[in-house]
Amino acid sequence: MKKKSSSNEYSLMEEYRKITPKYVEVKNRPWRDFQQYLINIGKQHSLPYEGVLVDIGTGNGRNLELLKDQEWHFLASDLSIDLLRNLVDLPIQKLHILNNDMRRIPIRENAADLILCIATAHHLENKKETIAVLRNISNILKPKGYVILSFWRRWKPDTLKKMVFDIIAFPIKKILNNKWRHGDIFLPWFNKDKHVVANRYYHLFTKRELLGILEASNLEICNITLAGGKSGKDNFFVLLQKNN
Repeated sequence: MKKKSSSNEYSLMEEYRKITPKYVEVKNRPWRDFQQYLINIGKQHSLPYEGVLVDIGTGNGRNLELLKDQEWHFLASDLSIDLLRNLVDLPIQKLHILNNDMRRIPIRENAADLILCIATAHHLENKKETIAVLRNISNILKPKGYVILSFWRRWKPDTLKKMVFDIIAFPIKKILNNKWRHGDIFLPWFNKDKHVVANRYYHLFTKRELLGILEASNLEICNITLAGGKSGKDNFFVLLQKNN
């Protein structure tokens, strides 16, 4: 079993380097589930449409295409320089690229009007790290600014068998790696020849677990929605707001 904490055995940056060629080929359009959530939540809340937008874990920037016609200055942040080198077509005069770890965001306090963190925070290795990232996001967000996040749900059809096995094998996994949490998983990425080229770490959340983390973030929870994926409920989409 892989040890999450070992940089020699596991490096998210290295895993994304391996999959970049295929990733940019198959994921070059906005994520439809996020697009639909953005439409739905926009009907319920007056989201900003101008100012500074930070996309944490932007990948190749594909989700920013949904907002490129608005009056934004984009800060596209990602750990993977390989993905950042393959950004989709965005208005370059309003685009700033940051190659950084989400745990260390080099942006001043009260700078951002809107922050996206889509399918990103579930790569963090423990609860403490996740809360720290959310509090950092709170720091760089302007008062009344919004954050949109997404997390994978634990009990989704694609990973249900793995999660049941994880319950059974958890005592052994914990002995082998005391940092292991129920809901941790490594998922393979296959090339066109069906060979595994990378294994990416994820933590899959229950609603109770996610709420506990969000409530420690210093941000107001405006909305939590289950949506997307094969079941229509595979992801938690979250809208938070800074009120101080």
